[in-house]
Amino acid sequence: ANVHGVRDPFLEVGKSTERDYSHDFYFVGKLVWQKGYNRLVPLLKNYYRQTGEALSMEWFGSGDDANAIYESTQREVALHNIICRGQAVDHVELTNFKTLVNASDSEGLATVTLEAIAMGKFVVIVDHPCNHFFRQ
Repeated sequence: ANVHGVRDPFLEVGKSTERDYSHDFYFVGKLVWQKGYNRLVPLLKNYYRQTGEALSMEWFGSGDDANAIYESTQREVALHNIICRGQAVDHVELTNFKTLVNASDSEGLATVTLEAIAMGKFVVIVDHPCNHFFRQ
């Protein structure tokens, strides 16, 4: 058992000196708008408008809004590099991703963010009271 909410395999990945970051950005979690997709999609569109570049990102998870979220990525050129995996995955298996994006503000203390930090990854999170722990 642990007191920090992160299983030992995540810590083992973080201790490893071998990194194969062949992918940049990802999100792991429930595919429902309230988990931050409603915030993330407009930000990705704005990034595209400013740079002309569509960020590559993979979203792992399933949920009630999965079809609507997937369809939103198909309608917009700004989102054409988003891949919705539509499946649950053990986060510890995603060692080839460099940066977790967690746009949710509905977490008490986001375990997925703790896991990513334990694996030595960068994290992008919203400025919200639920994330203040990570700003320390």
